[in-house]
Amino acid sequence: MVPFVVLLTYKLTETHFNPFLMKHILILTATLIYATHLCAQGFKRVEHIQGPGNENIYDLSVDKQGNIISVGSFSNAADFDGGSGITKLSSNGASDIFIRKTNSGGNLLWVKSIGGLGDDKALAVITDSAGNIYVSGSFFGAAAFNPPGGDSLKADQPGNSNFFLMKLSGNGNFQWAVKESSNNPTNDYTTDAAPLALDKTGKIYMAYGFAEMSYTNVCKYNPTNGQKEQSFSFTTTGGSNPGVLTEGLSVDTGGNFYISGSFTGDVDFDPGNGTDIRTANSERAFVGKYKPTGNISWLHTFGSNVINSPTSANTLATDLQGNVFFSGLFSGAVDFEPGNGIHYITSGANNLNMFLAKFTTAGNLSWVNPYIYSGGGNYPYDLTTDAIGNVYMTGIFESTTTDFNPAGSTPNIPVAKGADMFVIKVAPGGMLVWLEHTGGKDISRGLAIAVSPGEETYIGGDFRDTADFTPLHNFSSKLIALGQEDAFILKLGKCALQDTSVVQSGKMLKSNATGVSYQWISCADKMPVPFATNHEFTPWTPGQYAVVITNIEGCSDTSACYEVTLSIDQLNKNNTGVYPNPTTGDVTVTLGKHYETIKATLTDISGRIISVHTYTKTDNFTMPVNAPQGIYRLNVTTDDTINIPLRIMKQ
Repeated sequence: MVPFVVLLTYKLTETHFNPFLMKHILILTATLIYATHLCAQGFKRVEHIQGPGNENIYDLSVDKQGNIISVGSFSNAADFDGGSGITKLSSNGASDIFIRKTNSGGNLLWVKSIGGLGDDKALAVITDSAGNIYVSGSFFGAAAFNPPGGDSLKADQPGNSNFFLMKLSGNGNFQWAVKESSNNPTNDYTTDAAPLALDKTGKIYMAYGFAEMSYTNVCKYNPTNGQKEQSFSFTTTGGSNPGVLTEGLSVDTGGNFYISGSFTGDVDFDPGNGTDIRTANSERAFVGKYKPTGNISWLHTFGSNVINSPTSANTLATDLQGNVFFSGLFSGAVDFEPGNGIHYITSGANNLNMFLAKFTTAGNLSWVNPYIYSGGGNYPYDLTTDAIGNVYMTGIFESTTTDFNPAGSTPNIPVAKGADMFVIKVAPGGMLVWLEHTGGKDISRGLAIAVSPGEETYIGGDFRDTADFTPLHNFSSKLIALGQEDAFILKLGKCALQDTSVVQSGKMLKSNATGVSYQWISCADKMPVPFATNHEFTPWTPGQYAVVITNIEGCSDTSACYEVTLSIDQLNKNNTGVYPNPTTGDVTVTLGKHYETIKATLTDISGRIISVHTYTKTDNFTMPVNAPQGIYRLNVTTDDTINIPLRIMKQ
């Protein structure tokens, strides 16, 4: 069985289409071809954290009980209830850390704020099997991590910032906090990357590096007291403008740890007594696997050989089989094949493009998906995996031509204004499973993503002005920012099975589903039939047809395909045609019969009207196709109610 996915636009390989259509006496025979069930994620809710300042969520974690822990920063005063209630906290300084816990229903369990007089933020969070919570981030000057004043940490220099790692119980009670300062205390400024991971014994790993980027560390800590047990350092050794930053971190069941990031100049990636120097004249990405002792299992670097064509690996996650998923940005032509083979992906002209790649646990390339676009700025902020090896990624995009499924047909999603949040689920083999995004007047970012054992997907981030969290569905879920940037948590859940049965009633195919929207499609090309959006549908051409039904949560299911055969009225068997097809401009339509009035409506494949033309007293007409390259539908209606759907390709 092959499921149907109905998207906004399509990439097709067909080069012509010239159907013949006649006035028919319809004798319908509906034959079941095969049944399908397409079950995407459905909208469940969106939580709104708001205030007159800035509220930003930087990471999420789902514990074993399905509770959601979110962390980030806020300024001024903010309401953390997320719903109709009010739970306000006020910051001590320019921005404070918040740690927030809700149950799977979105009810607030508790929220805490931490901070001093400077800029403080939580960057990452992870939970262990007992529900304990570990948070990393940065603080400026000094901050009390067990307010109202206990367990303060101070930066080595009053005007600098340090990293922190802290532990809370599942109830939010403080356990311990430790800091990490720079090897160069006079240049002690943190980056916005402090990823966390846990091994199977409960030990905590944190990666961090400072703004001077002369080194990056991966450290292992004891969960009981926060004591550092191991430290692995990757240092610059020279070259042009040297620097190194680790942004992705994961640990597998064998205690091996994986890192990803970017570097320039000469960097020694062997944290032990040996050396493994890699060189980058322009920013290059790195992905590596290390044994628990810090010895290298494998390390790959990749990027363009052209100066000022950067490549980075911003996020990383592993699945239960040890496969490695990582995403980032690339420019120019980049070879992702780490062995003797070649696997180049190429970005658009003068663009940084996104990618998502999968390596096996042995470091071999499984696949890489380049998300090519023209213009705008796209960025992947976070990714995660589920129990069966699907990967989920979120970020921002602001191009109207982003291809989110380079392995098959995919939509080019329009952006209302600025940049929109996106979230995708990709199967273990690299194919797109589903896509959701926001639409709004300004910027909305997906900064964090987590998946529960029940396959519920949570996306955290922030937005400005107004954001609609269901623009792909037949209902709206808009939030309006109270301050410059408000935070959100979007929950997507599994769709329930729907009634996809179809029956024949006279000349019609009829869907039995109620309380849903309908779109009839052609099974031959999986394209929507223009204007066929009612529960009843009468085809005008022979073929196989199905109906896509979408409920209020945005969940879509597809019916079985039905074969429709037609007998021909011998009195009216003159051909209807359209030529030239493909066309670069005008098309001529011949109807085979003289009509008093003719209405020709040109639409794109989603049903959006491009132009409408009327003609009188003729059996043919020539009309312009004033539209970009692509596939279009021409619906011709005549005075004796003949409805003729044609398909046109514009080159």
